Parts: sequence; C-alpha cells; structure tokens
Amino acid sequence: MGISADGIFSSDCRNMRVARPGKGSAFYPDVAQAAWGVLCARIARADGAGLAIAVLDSAAECEFFYPKLKYFLELDGKPFEIRMLPGPPRAADSDAARFDAACERIGTLRAMADAGREGRPQLFAVATAEALFAPAPSPSAAVPLEISAGMKISPRELREKLAAFGYYNETLCEAPGQFAARGGILDVYPVSADAPVRIDFFGDEIDAIRKFDPDTQLADAKIFSAAIDPIPETFGENGGAWNALDYLGKRRTDWIFFEPSAIAARSPDLFLEPEDGKIRHRGFGEVFARAGDGFFAVSALETPAESFEGAEKKIFRADGLDGISAIDADGEIGGDRFESETRSRIKFAEKLADWAEEGVDVFIASDGSGDERLAGGIFEAAGKKFKGAFVPSGFGEGFVVRDFGELRPDWKILSKGAAGAAFVGPRELFGRRQKTRLEPRRRMLSRRAQVDQLLDFSELCEGDYVVHLGHGICRYHGVAKLETDGGSEEAIKLEFEDGAMLYLPLHKSHLLSRYIGLDKRHPKLSRLDSKSWTKVKTAAELAALDYAAELLEMQSRREIAKGFAFPEDDEWQRDFEDSFEYAETPDQLRAAAEVKADMESEKPMDRLLCADVGFGKTEIAMRAVFKCAMSGKQAAVLCPTTVLCQQHFMNFRRRFGGYPIVVEMLSRFRSKAEADKIKAQLAAGKIDVLIGTHAMLSDSVVFKDLGLLVIDEEHRFGVRHKEKIKKLRAGLDVLSMSATPIPRTLYFAMMGARSMSLMETPPKDRFPVETFVREYSPETVRSAVEREVARGGQVFYLHNRVKTIAETAEGLRKMFPNLRIGVGHGQMSEQALEKLMADFIGGKYDILVCTTIIESGLDIPNCNTIIIEGADKFGLAQLYQLRGRVGRFTRRSYAWLLLHRHAGLVESARKRLGAIRQYNKPGAGFRIATRDLQLRGCGNLLGAKQSGHIAGVGFDLYCALLKRSISLLRGEKTSNVLRARVNLDFVHLGEGEKAAVDASQAENYFQEIRMREISDGNPEKVRAYIPESYIPQTQLRIDLYRRLSMASSERELDALLAEAKDRFGALPDPVKFCFYAERIRVLAEAAGALGVEAQGERLKVLLPAPNGGEYARIGGHFPILTKRRAVAKLQEIEKFLKYTLPSIRKQ
Repeated sequence: MGISADGIFSSDCRNMRVARPGKGSAFYPDVAQAAWGVLCARIARADGAGLAIAVLDSAAECEFFYPKLKYFLELDGKPFEIRMLPGPPRAADSDAARFDAACERIGTLRAMADAGREGRPQLFAVATAEALFAPAPSPSAAVPLEISAGMKISPRELREKLAAFGYYNETLCEAPGQFAARGGILDVYPVSADAPVRIDFFGDEIDAIRKFDPDTQLADAKIFSAAIDPIPETFGENGGAWNALDYLGKRRTDWIFFEPSAIAARSPDLFLEPEDGKIRHRGFGEVFARAGDGFFAVSALETPAESFEGAEKKIFRADGLDGISAIDADGEIGGDRFESETRSRIKFAEKLADWAEEGVDVFIASDGSGDERLAGGIFEAAGKKFKGAFVPSGFGEGFVVRDFGELRPDWKILSKGAAGAAFVGPRELFGRRQKTRLEPRRRMLSRRAQVDQLLDFSELCEGDYVVHLGHGICRYHGVAKLETDGGSEEAIKLEFEDGAMLYLPLHKSHLLSRYIGLDKRHPKLSRLDSKSWTKVKTAAELAALDYAAELLEMQSRREIAKGFAFPEDDEWQRDFEDSFEYAETPDQLRAAAEVKADMESEKPMDRLLCADVGFGKTEIAMRAVFKCAMSGKQAAVLCPTTVLCQQHFMNFRRRFGGYPIVVEMLSRFRSKAEADKIKAQLAAGKIDVLIGTHAMLSDSVVFKDLGLLVIDEEHRFGVRHKEKIKKLRAGLDVLSMSATPIPRTLYFAMMGARSMSLMETPPKDRFPVETFVREYSPETVRSAVEREVARGGQVFYLHNRVKTIAETAEGLRKMFPNLRIGVGHGQMSEQALEKLMADFIGGKYDILVCTTIIESGLDIPNCNTIIIEGADKFGLAQLYQLRGRVGRFTRRSYAWLLLHRHAGLVESARKRLGAIRQYNKPGAGFRIATRDLQLRGCGNLLGAKQSGHIAGVGFDLYCALLKRSISLLRGEKTSNVLRARVNLDFVHLGEGEKAAVDASQAENYFQEIRMREISDGNPEKVRAYIPESYIPQTQLRIDLYRRLSMASSERELDALLAEAKDRFGALPDPVKFCFYAERIRVLAEAAGALGVEAQGERLKVLLPAPNGGEYARIGGHFPILTKRRAVAKLQEIEKFLKYTLPSIRKQ
C-alpha cells in the first residue's frame, strides 16, 4: 500500500507527490533536460544546505547530467565537491568492474558523511534511487585509518592493518586496493583516493607521506595526511543492513528529484511501507519524515500542480535549441551542402541576435580565439552585431532560459537586467562536437608507455626460447638460487644443446633477448663454447649492414625529389588544434609536430604513423589535412572499407564544422549521379577534402591541386590498388596510418631509415577492455547484453557468416523482444548499409549483429560491449582489432569471446585466446604484435634475403644489429651491441663471492672499509649487487639490473638513481657500487673505449685500433691509481675517463 501518513504519495505510486510536511516544497515543470544542470546548481547555491542529492531515473541519466551540473556549479566560482554514487554491481559485471564501483561507492559515502563539516566544501551527490537504497556497510565499520606525518606506527603494523582491510600485497602498487612494501618505504593506493601514496618511515614513525604517479612510480610533493578506507569485501554480513541514508546523519539535505513519476514507476517498492511494522523502513518515506530538508521536483513536461500535494509550482522556463539551431544539410553534395549549411548558420545567428534584443544574454561556447573569429564571421554575414559573450565549452547541449524566476544566478558574466540566458554549444552553431571533460573518472591508473620492453621476465614461461648474446639460442628455465662457498646468488637458468646448462647472474640479464624465428617451428639450440654462433652472428651483422644500405638509398632518393613546402602554423591552425575535444597524449603532440615539420619541408613527406587502436591517429591526420586545405591545396584520405570511409566522412565534417573547408566522400555509398557531381566539383576545386575507398583511384577522379594523400591501413589494399597509389603519390606529401602495430624493436631499428611516428601512450583515463573467454550459452549472451543496455549502452554482436546471420539476429530478437536489433554485412546494398551504420551511431539500435565489417576504425563511444561468436576462428591480431571497437571512451568495456561446444581447439587457437585475455591494457597492441610473431613467426616481414639471418639469430637481435648498422652508415654515434667491458679487481659484481666486508652486517659499509684500509694498509674489495633485502621482488631486481646495463648516458643513470631512491629508499652500499661500475662503463663508451680494467695500481683502458686494439698509456706507461679507498679509486677512474682519456686520444 502507499504511504498515507503524510499524504506524500498517491496510492498507485505513479506520481510521487514531493512534499515537505509543514515546510512546503518546490516543483519546476517544463524544464528542458539540457538546462537541468543550471537549474540544480542554482537550487543548491540558493538553498545553502551542506549536502544536495539529485535523484535520477537511470545511471545513463546520471552520466548525462553530471558534467552539466559540474559546469554550472563551477561557474559560480565557489567551492563545491561533486560526486556520483554508483549503484550495486550486476551479475554480468567483471570482478574489476565490481571492485571499481565498490571503491567509488565507498568514497562517495564517506564524502556524504563528511559533507558540511568544518573545513569541508558543500557536496552535491548524483545518484539513482537504486544506488541510494542499495546495501552499504555500516558507517561505523567503514571508518578509515587516518595516517599522518609524525604518527607512531611500525611498517609491519601498517602492513598488517592493510591486510586486515583487504588490501593486496603486490610487486608494484598501481591500482586501488594494492600496497607494496620495500624496507622503510610502503606504497598504498587507498580505495577512495584519487592517487596512491608513498609512506616513508624513520624507524617506527612515519617520516613523510607523498602522492605518487602509478605510471612512472615517482613521487610528487609531500602531503600531511591520508585516509585509508577498508575494501568493501571485508565488511561481511553487516554490509546488507544499511544504505546511503545512514551516512547522512541529521544534517540538512536538499533533495532534487528528476521526473519523480518515472522514478516511482521504476522502483515502486521504495515508496511502500513494509508489511511488518518491526522492520525499519528503508524508503523515501523515511527521507520525507525528516524536518528541515528541502525537496524539489524537476520535470521536462508540464505536469499538473495538483499531483504534487502541497508543492509550490515555480517558474524556470528553459527550452532546448533543437529545431532552431544550425543544421546539417545531409541531402546535398559538396559545395552545395556547404552553402546550405552556411545559410542555416546565418539564420540561427539572426535568432540569437533577436534574443539579445529581448533581454536574453547570449553565451557561445568557445575553445579558443578561433571559435570567436568563426562566430564573429557568422554574425557579420548575418548583418548583426554580436552582443553576447564567449564562455568555455563543457555545458553540453545548448538551451535558452527565458525566465529565471526566483533563481536568478549571480554569475559575474550575467548582465544586470538580463531576464534569461542562452547557452549555445559548438554543435548548435558550428555543427561539431564540443570538448569532452573526462568526468567523473577520479582515480589515477597506470597507463604505461613502455608497452613492449626488450624482454619482460614476467611474461617468460618455462621452456620459452631466448637468445644469449654471447652463446646463442637457448631455452629459459626460470630463476634459480645457487649455493656457493661464498654464499648464495640468484641466476637465470638457460639450457643449450645436449642439455648443457648455463646459470646467468641477474646482473647480466641484459645479454638476453626473446627469440622469434620465421615460422612456428622450434629453433635448434646452440652449442656452448662453439664458434658456430660467432659465424652466424657475424653473417647476420653483414646482412643487416647490406639491408641498411638499401633502406638508406631509398630514403636518399626520396629526399632528392622536390615537393610543396606548406607554410608554418598560423593562428587558424593553432585554434583548430586547441578545439580538439580530448586532451592530447604526449605521443600525439610529438607525432603531430613531426608530421607538420615534414609538410613544411620542400622534400615530399612519406611518413608512417603507427599506433594502437583508439590512440588518436585520425586526429593527427585531421591536423595535417586542415593544414593542407587552409593552404589552398586539396587533400585525399584513402580508406580500405566503405564503412570506415563513411565514419571518416562524418568525423571530418564534424571536426571541420564552421571552417571554410568542403569535405566530401566517394565510395559505393554514392549513387552514379552523386559520384559524377562530386568528380566535377573536385576537378573544379570546389571540394577541399575527398575521403574515399579504392573508387577514388579511378582514372575518372581528377584533382585540381592535390597536396596531401592520407592512406589508412595501406597493407589492406590489393596489389593493383597499390600500383595506383604509387602513381598517385609521386611528388605528394603522403601520410600512411597503421593500426596493426609493428614490433617496437623493429620500429626503433628502422626509424633511422624511414620517417616513422609511433604513438604508444594510451589516452588519459582509458579503461582496459575486460576480456572473457566462455563457452557459448544463451545465459551468457543475455547477461552481457542486459548489463550493457542497463547503463544506456549499445552492443556489437559479431557473427561472421552471412548465410546464417539473419537466423542469429532472429534468435536475439526472441531473446530480447524489447530491444532494437539491426543486421549489417558486406553483401548489403550501399544505401542500406550506410543507413544502418548511421542509425546505429545515432542510437537507433541497441544491438548490431554484424560481420567483420566493423574491424577497422569504427569509433562509437556509446558501444562498449562486443560479443564475438566463434572466436577461435580469428587470428590474434584480428581479435585485437575487433576488440578495439569498444573501450574507446571513459566507460568500462567488455569483450566476450564465445566458443561453440563442438569446437575442438587446436593448440595455436588456445594460445591466441590466452594471449588476447592476457594483453588487455590500452597499448597492448605492441605486445600483441610481438606475441603474434612468436606464435606464427615473422615470415617475410623484412624480405626474403634477410629471412635466413633472422632465423639464425632471432628477430630481436637482428633488429638490434639493423639499428646499429643504420646508425653507422649515417655517421651517427652508436654503442656496441656488446657494451664496454668493466673489470675492476677491487669490485666484485654479484653477491656470490664473499667479500672481505659483509655489507649486510656492517652499520656503515664505507666507514668499515676505511677502517680496514688504515689498519692493514691493503685496499678492500667491495661487492656491487642489488640485495634481496633492498628489493625483495625478483622481477623488480632484474628490471633495475637491466635498466642499469642498458643506460647509455650519465643523464640516464642520474634519472635512474633518483628513481631508485624515490621508489626503494636510500641506496645500500652494494647498490651504490652498481651505479659506480655502470657509470664507468658509460664514460668508457662515451670516450670510445672498449674496456676498462684495474689490476692493483694499474689502470688498463682498451682502445679500438686497426690492429685489434691497444691500451691507453701516459708516457708509454699504464696510468697509475693513487687512491686506496674503493670510492676514491672509482672516482679517480671516472675523472681519467672523462677528462684525461679524450686528450690522450687526440694525440
């Protein structure tokens, strides 16, 4: 039955009567959704409660509303915290999604409990009714652990507390709910925090707390305190007896309900009294019984005031701009469409000018001075003077408030006599998307750029093939601990021919690289101490030198040719780039600069832009095309598929909206009459940018003045089309884009001989795609689809057989009778396929059942679940491309790889599916490329002539040799593949041999060494290694050893030293000696030395010479070391290499 005590609800609960007994309430009817943010911001500011809660009908509405509310709360300039309360997890959610939601939920509940307290800003929480009344932990159980500098607590005690709170002890602390302990340093990522913190201990006292970046693992400025919340999973049975209302206390709260009748219809049980009077009521009846709270209802429709008992109807007239704003003239072609859209913009500007005359302030979203100039030009063409103001974008769709009523804002930008305000976005005036403010993602997550290291030991499996630089091909058998007379030492166990084993100390791990051959066959293991490996490697070096010469010859031919030098960036170019809707990654900025520098050169550009799926290649192409078009030249964008061509056409039009650039498309989506019209306008110079498939390569397509050719996925064109492309590109600037990543090692090898730009940093706040491999079942499909649709999203369902795709779609329609399902495949007519894709992008379908037509380039942010039927039939790289169709926004996304029960998986298919699950982070495409090579071999990637040498030494080592050969032929300084050898008789590398002084027992190692020297007059031997007590995790120790060994400059070593101190604490003396030894190696290589050896007092530095090498001498004698202390002696060697040796070599 309905609540009747206060007459708050009607008996059928279809309309919730928002009333506050004795206080009254407010009802705002007929408010456009676009204006909800400005209205709620005014209510919260005007009423002044410490906490405001907006209740919406669905999670999708919450996400829609959140950025608008944030914009207008910030427009007032007063501090206001804004948070979104996630709802309860769903059955189809992954463990990661559940954990993320639980962490965000705890953080918001804690903020609600603290709202309005002294020193805390006002809080505005956005939630659904379901989220508010979902089970929550007891407020007393959710009390965080407060830590601060100077607090007395031991590292062990804190570790135990974190474990009790449910935190996981990991090697690296990168995600919420993790901690990592290393001696006197403890990293922890509180589940409700926006970043992890590093806690430095001094004994059993916290010395300092600093936030750090989970990406670089480097700490920032100090903070005084931090709060560590328990992980929700640790709350036990008490978690079901409470909800968000229990965190509110008795503080005054403003409640704002959007479309309250819809909320009541969706969740009627929330508004009913329980049958058992003993059970505590958990619905809104309890909320409305609280005196002092404020209650407001907002509706997009005019609802009779009588349905809100006791509610006062308020005026806040707000309308959307749909129907009166500038519109796209989709039915016209090329220049005709451009002229029609220009007329539409002029008409809209006239309307805005009329509003200004009526006392309505007009605010136009601007992302830079370019937008202001564009808007000024439209008003000038309309013969009207612009009397409004420009404001930052971010408020979403445009709207007009004709009457503020009692809620007139106190914005500084609002004129005194204004009765209302119109907010006009980029879409309404220019026809393009506004800048995206990535909200409400709060937490900083790791998004490493190092996606394909030379060798990652965490990914090596027992039995994998590797290459030892000095001994050849071997098999990896893990890390073993060797017991020797001098103690124990960790070493990498390697198997060679005839079962011979070699134990490689960890500090020499840089000598290993992964083995990738030509095909799937296993290589023959090398024989230890055999000359055959030296012969094979020497032959590979010579072959790499020949291949490098060929590459450089091709490059020199390109550089001789003359092309068009585009002008440097002007203010229009800068404004266009500033209006990009997302924040650029560092790699995007670098790639854009490289492309534009090539275009400004007289030499024709021939650059390859290589990036993972969703990393922003198209934006780089757009900037190049814009530069070309604004310079008076035409640009062509060549696409491999019709669907991708259509999407590029739509995106380029939106991005160039408002600029005098005519964009057109030529593909099978165009009729013959339309194609003929496009070709005529192209030849006449009326089209600036043509986007097309291979239809653009026809002889009948003639450009008036083509300046730039962009080729998307060139490798997907056939031989005949590639020949046409060759003719087209002669003398042109050409930008080729590839979303199929090449191995990073090959990229670095070839970039000296080919203009290449690599983008490997994922966009900020990009979630990894959660990947599941499951046996097909209707229950799995139903669960995956319902979870996505419930949050307002869309689903790709991939069924790659045209013959049975209609039957599959019909089965889904029976399973989901209320969902809109479309079907798309390559055998459909052009018009039908074009309309289908446009409708799906426009949100007219919930599920798209399709073939692999979606494989390349499609970018639909609202589609974040893909179901791939028969996933074992696809290759690894193809699966990765298909999975890349989702996860292109800040919402968590899912890929379901479904296998039919009768499918007997072969071993290669099992490995492919295992790899696609393993590599699920943004940027994993480069690991995928390498793993794909390991599974199938590299084939003819570098040509048939090189194949034998690659098989002999492995792909990675060959790439290293190629890189060195290119550098040598270009006359650049290059380090040897084998680094300069350092052999100092007083420094032992490694921990196996027992030194005269035990570093682990001596309180001050250096002081102990000095005392021994004074007592017996003999120099002490010291050890250089990374103790397990300093870095307990083997993987991290190997990583530091490898990075030390691979450092090629003092600057790199200094940066590594600072990082080690920051991440692991003060360096123990054996680690300091590691850095000393590597610094000597780096200085030796910089001076051109092949090796450095200390024998007693003599210093022997080996120099290259035609006769096989000679030692550096002073007056015919070896240099003499005069110092006796180890540290002083090392510094003496450094000075010799840095200052004395260069002068000796000049003589």
